Amino acid sequence: MARTVFRNTAAWLIPLLGLLALGPLAARLLGRLRTDAGLPFATPLISASPVTGLTAAALVLAVALALGLLAARAVDLRGAFNAAGCVLLWGAWRTGPLEETLQSSDPTTAMIRLAIEGALIGLAVWIAAALFESHARPTVHHGVPEPKPKGSPVGFAAVVRATLTNPSGLASIAAAVAAGGAVAWFFAAEPLKNQGVFAALLAGIAAAAAGRIAGQAAGDDPPVSATFFAVGVLACIGPASSIILHGEALDTVARLGQLRGLAGVMPFDWVAGACFGIPIGRAWVQASSAAPSKRGGRPASKPTPRRVTR
Repeated sequence: MARTVFRNTAAWLIPLLGLLALGPLAARLLGRLRTDAGLPFATPLISASPVTGLTAAALVLAVALALGLLAARAVDLRGAFNAAGCVLLWGAWRTGPLEETLQSSDPTTAMIRLAIEGALIGLAVWIAAALFESHARPTVHHGVPEPKPKGSPVGFAAVVRATLTNPSGLASIAAAVAAGGAVAWFFAAEPLKNQGVFAALLAGIAAAAAGRIAGQAAGDDPPVSATFFAVGVLACIGPASSIILHGEALDTVARLGQLRGLAGVMPFDWVAGACFGIPIGRAWVQASSAAPSKRGGRPASKPTPRRVTR
C-alpha cells in the first residue's frame, strides 16, 4: 500500500517539479539567446553565439534526462517521458517561432542550421529514451506489474541494438517516419509555436501507433526508443524539406510567412510533443490488441440455431 502511494505521488510531483521549477530555470539561458540582429527569437544554432546556444540546449536536455531517470526509477516509463517532456516544453517555449527566427537570418542558411540542430537534439533525446527504457520500473496495473512484451531488450546496449539492427526496430522507424511526417504536415498549417508543439504531439501518437504495428508485424515488439529515433529523423528532414521544395524561392516564401508543414515544427517542438504523444500511441495499440476477457471464466457459447416448424 505504501509503495503504491509513493508511486502515485511521484507520478504527479516529479513532472510538476520539471514544469514549475527545473524547466524554467534550465531554459533561462535559452531565453537569453539573441539573433545576429539582436532579436530575441533565436534557437541554439541560429543565434549570435552558437556555442552559447548549444550550451543552453545541453543544459535543458541534461535536466530533462536527470528528471526522466528519476521518474523512471520511481514511477515507470511513461512517468519518465512525462517528466522529461515537462522540461522540454520550456525549451520549446524559449525558442522560435520560425517566422520570427527567419526575420534576421538568411532562410537557406537558417534551415540548414535547423536541420543540424534537429539532428543533434533528436539524437540526444533518443539516447535519453533508450536510457529510460532500460532503467524504468515496470508499469503496475491494480497492484500487478505489467509483464514486458516478448523479445523486449534488456539494458541500454540491447535497446540500441534492437532499434538499429533488428528488423522490428527498423520497420518501426520507417513506419513512424511516414506516419508522423504525414500527420505533422497536415496539422502544422502555420509556423506558430503552440501549433508546432500540438502537431508534434499528434505526430508522436501516429508515429508510435504505426511504428509498433509495423514492428510487431516484422517480428518482436519494437522498443519505444525506435519511435524517438524516427522523431529525430523528422526534426532533421523537416527544415531540409523546405530547401528541397522551394529551392531558390525559399527566401520569398519565408519572408511572406508561407512556410508550412514539417518546416514549421522547431526541434524542441518535436521532442517535447513526442514525449507526451508516443506513450499514448503505443498504449492505443496495446489496448486494441489485448485479448478480450472471458466472462464467468468460460468462453461464450455459440448460439443454437432454432428449428422452424411449419
